[in-house]
Amino acid sequence: MKKGGILTAIVMLSAVLLFAAGCGKSDPLVGSWSGAQNNSTTNYDLQLVMKDDGTYTLHLKMSTATISFDGDYSGTYESTDSTVTFTSQSMVTNSGDSTQGEILNSQTKYDYEISGQKLTLKPAEGQEGIPFTSLTLTKG
Repeated sequence: MKKGGILTAIVMLSAVLLFAAGCGKSDPLVGSWSGAQNNSTTNYDLQLVMKDDGTYTLHLKMSTATISFDGDYSGTYESTDSTVTFTSQSMVTNSGDSTQGEILNSQTKYDYEISGQKLTLKPAEGQEGIPFTSLTLTKG
């Protein structure tokens, strides 16, 4: 191979490597998610924004027979293949709430599944006190 051919091959290989490095798999959790549920045990309305820098914001309005909450959270999240861990760093309540202060700086883990534009969150094993068995959110 001539000197020009080797140089061309190196440049092309470098371009392929740079392209591949820039095409890393994006986190499917990143984006805006919302959902609502009204049934005999749990009523909720939420908007969750998960950013690619590992931070999130959440507006949650929820009530059960024993809990009433309307507030905003922010913090960080980490995810593995099927579990996401939220660490709340800020909470602002918007009404007289029975859970005020219980969640600040705590970690909450959920098993998750994404199907199309739907995100389903289920409390991970060992998570107690979460008043729902499953949340389904829609992206967008």
